[in-house]
Amino acid sequence: MTPLFKNIIPVYQRIALNRLKRIDEVGSPVYPFNVPVIAAATYIEQDIASQFPAARKYQPLDWTEIINNDTVDLNLYLNGTGGDYYHIPAGTTRIINRTAVWQYRLTNCDAVTDTTLGKVKISFQRLSLDADEQARRML
Repeated sequence: MTPLFKNIIPVYQRIALNRLKRIDEVGSPVYPFNVPVIAAATYIEQDIASQFPAARKYQPLDWTEIINNDTVDLNLYLNGTGGDYYHIPAGTTRIINRTAVWQYRLTNCDAVTDTTLGKVKISFQRLSLDADEQARRML
């Protein structure tokens, strides 16, 4: 004889599933960061969870936008120096989609010039699923 409530999902699992479904449908807020001055030929390194504690429930974040309005080139390493690498020339904006991010390193490529405060901005977000991704998950 089977128990009457054997197939009922516990409340805490239902809450977790609803939260994951909402994240997939809506995504997360945007987490912007004004990059401080980076000395010539050095870098800054940040962990997303420690920099944005509210982003922990959305990790991994999978959308990155970096705006480089400075006169120096930058290199962006996602998830350590062995991870994905992107070159951001001076005066450009770069958007990186669908790449999971837990941490990043931003390196000043210029050997003489420091970055200027307020000229470099980086933003992170967890994107919602598009129609194709939703259909793939249903298979």
